Amino acid sequence: MMNTLTLTRFVRLSLALTLCGALDSSIAAQQTPSAPQPGSTETSGKDDKNGDSADKADDARPERRVIRIIGDTKLDVRHWPLLGKPDAKYVFVEMFDYTCPHCRDMHHEIDAAFKKFGDDLAVLALPIPLNATCNDQVGTTESQHRESCELANLAVAVWRLKPDKYHEYHDWLFETENARTAAAAREQAVHLVGKESLQKSLDSQVPHKFIQSHVKLYAKAGSGSIPKMLFPNMTLVGNVGSSKLCETIERELGKP
Repeated sequence: MMNTLTLTRFVRLSLALTLCGALDSSIAAQQTPSAPQPGSTETSGKDDKNGDSADKADDARPERRVIRIIGDTKLDVRHWPLLGKPDAKYVFVEMFDYTCPHCRDMHHEIDAAFKKFGDDLAVLALPIPLNATCNDQVGTTESQHRESCELANLAVAVWRLKPDKYHEYHDWLFETENARTAAAAREQAVHLVGKESLQKSLDSQVPHKFIQSHVKLYAKAGSGSIPKMLFPNMTLVGNVGSSKLCETIERELGKP
């Protein structure tokens, strides 16, 4: 049988071990890194606590690939809407609006660049709605841009749910002479990703958060006219034509 002194020592030792275990758990929790949030100045636009069904295959995503734009701004290509392959030799950023006529023209020039470079080219395609409802850099919303916020949200939702369908959807939105209606765009998105999944993603507000991240980058790039094609040391603005674009791609991104 334990005497009183031995029992007291045993209780004290047990209590110390319990407190030590709790402290270790607390420290471990504090040291666990949190996921980058949309709109941060870090390299990611993706909010891993997203509320939609994207990222289930996150472990299958390619290794981290970071590009630089606007001087010191770095973006991880895995975490932003991407046209092409993340390991492409050339990657630049395009800012555009699906309801912008100049962006529609530039889309065909970028398509020509894809035809020239093939899998060596990828584009971080960031919708920038010219609509004050979702873009605080816009003063007055012109009638042609009244559905641009919804189109941008639908595009981001499609990318998040089925990244391999984003390029197809992006091209579809631009292939007509005039901008697609939001109703038609939603119907096509449902066809690609499913009605329930699409609605769940939109309801989560994650696509909207991405658009806000895009707008912050747009402001950092000087806002104003689009389309913008952003490279490490320069930005092309407007429909510059495929020849100048391809020349810039090789000059700005072909450096070792």
